[in-house]
Amino acid sequence: MKKNIRFSQVIMYVSVIILVSSCVIKKNSGDNITKIVYSFGDSSVPPQYHRSYVITATPENIHIVVDSYGNILADTTYEMNTENFKLLTDKLLETGLKNKKKPTDNNGCTGGTTKSVVVFEGEKTTISGTLYICGGETYGDLEGDIDSFSNEINSFIPDIKKLLE
Repeated sequence: MKKNIRFSQVIMYVSVIILVSSCVIKKNSGDNITKIVYSFGDSSVPPQYHRSYVITATPENIHIVVDSYGNILADTTYEMNTENFKLLTDKLLETGLKNKKKPTDNNGCTGGTTKSVVVFEGEKTTISGTLYICGGETYGDLEGDIDSFSNEINSFIPDIKKLLE
């Protein structure tokens, strides 16, 4: 009888531990993401053609600043809602963007473009990485499908093509 009681107690304790841990361990759903900052750095071209920009997205708004070598060409904010922000965070997770160890050399390639992503959960930075695209190669400390994420975040700026003219 004592063995059955101990066995039952062990089963009960194990069940409680599993139940508690399943409540504590949560799926990486993006629900804690509070801000995403995406930056595009244009290649070295004459100022009339150079367009770099930063897009900052929160559940409340999405803000874009376009510049040409530091000269601000556009600074616009649009409303965002939690549903669209969730679409954006889902895309971030889907693209697998995350930090990786930065390679030490870009083989001397110059004149390329950069794409950067910084992701915040409150004040904490969870992803902060940059890819440098030059000569058909990519270098940097970010992995994942940056192009798909870039297309997604750009799609939330209603007149981005006009802003980049």
